[in-house]
Amino acid sequence: MIDSEPPMRDAIRELERIEQQTEVVSCSLGVGYQWIDSPVVGASAIVVTNDDPESAHQNANQLSEWIWEKRSQWTNPSLKPHEALKMGEEKGKYPIILADQADNTGGGAPGDSTEILRLFIQKGLKDAAVLYLVDPEAASAAHEIGEGGKLVQPVGGKSHPMCGPPINIDAEIVSLSDGRFVYEGPMWKGVEENLGLSALLKHQGVSIIIISKKQQPVDLAFSKILGLDCSKMNYLSLKSTGHFRSGFESIAGSIFNVDASGLFTQDFHSIPYKCLGRAMYPLKTSPELFEI
Repeated sequence: MIDSEPPMRDAIRELERIEQQTEVVSCSLGVGYQWIDSPVVGASAIVVTNDDPESAHQNANQLSEWIWEKRSQWTNPSLKPHEALKMGEEKGKYPIILADQADNTGGGAPGDSTEILRLFIQKGLKDAAVLYLVDPEAASAAHEIGEGGKLVQPVGGKSHPMCGPPINIDAEIVSLSDGRFVYEGPMWKGVEENLGLSALLKHQGVSIIIISKKQQPVDLAFSKILGLDCSKMNYLSLKSTGHFRSGFESIAGSIFNVDASGLFTQDFHSIPYKCLGRAMYPLKTSPELFEI
């Protein structure tokens, strides 16, 4: 769904081509929400014309067929965090950003999965950071202890077995915040946000921003308030799928969307769908099972 890259970039160009027709008012592609267990889940083509139903139907059908013909391009192999880390280090451009899309709070995930944090710690990485780990209990405990103190307790991995287990940390409390800040942009510039009690922790070489209210990292503003300069990090894990690019792409050396353990896994065959009611690609691949 990232429209700076194929295939979504090509889809946007196809929409623009259709909209050049005189009778077409607008043309849209609904990409669907692939994790929902619903009989109406799926992509949608919407064409609005100036009182020309035939043209609307024809263009919507053509757009649908165009999407279907390119169906193999709309899925990616599952890329695990350790594989992406290796690829980034081989590329040698920093910061290496691992987008933890399986725990993207912008899509409804809990935001407390621990696989990438554990990976960073086990590898002994320096100048590494995880944004943001949702754990109101840990954030509250950090505020009770105060800046400069030590937070020694399990963090993360409390919402669901797929997001854990929690990680026992012995971390310095670098800075604290009530969670209030203003986005600096380009996305949501000037918008006020409140992430609740928050803290910047440092466990060994890994910085961790703990927040109390779910939100994905969209730009650098909140990190700066806590005193973390993400542009100086070598490794960043961001719990986001695409919105993070607005604020972080300009500082990135390389970006990898990874499939860490979490509720929004990219392994759709592992999701226990019960309500789809019909064949769905890529769960099923035989063309004869589908109707256009």
